[in-house]
Amino acid sequence: MGTVAHRPDGGNPFPSAQESERIVLGTFLFSPSFFHLAKDCGLEEQHFFAPHHEAIYQAMLALEREGSTQSMDAVYGRMTALQTAGRLAAFEGWAYLAHLANSPESPDGVADHIETLKRAFIERQQTILRSQMDRTDGRPEKRRQLLGE
Repeated sequence: MGTVAHRPDGGNPFPSAQESERIVLGTFLFSPSFFHLAKDCGLEEQHFFAPHHEAIYQAMLALEREGSTQSMDAVYGRMTALQTAGRLAAFEGWAYLAHLANSPESPDGVADHIETLKRAFIERQQTILRSQMDRTDGRPEKRRQLLGE
């Protein structure tokens, strides 16, 4: 999802999904009071493309379920407990969380970024399905199986 598309109304370009992932997570780390938007907007772990972002969000969800405070230390600690902290190794570990938290956008647009993540997930799923459909060689029974009919 490296391309940027313009909104139908001719407004500013949509951010890339990867940029939206960073913005969403950074906002939640910087302003944990906005984490409720994740639930309100239906954000799920599977909506994240980058494995390290998915692991960060998974840790945030675990902390939220327990009623624990969302902080960089708590998120990293939960990632360690979930054995997913290694996914941050290529990104300087804990320092990556600090980078996310220290470069947030305005929290006002977080819901839009969440929608970008969800749309990118749907597009990835459609691409996978198209690829599988192309490999069926036109066999109707295989296509029906892929479509869940």
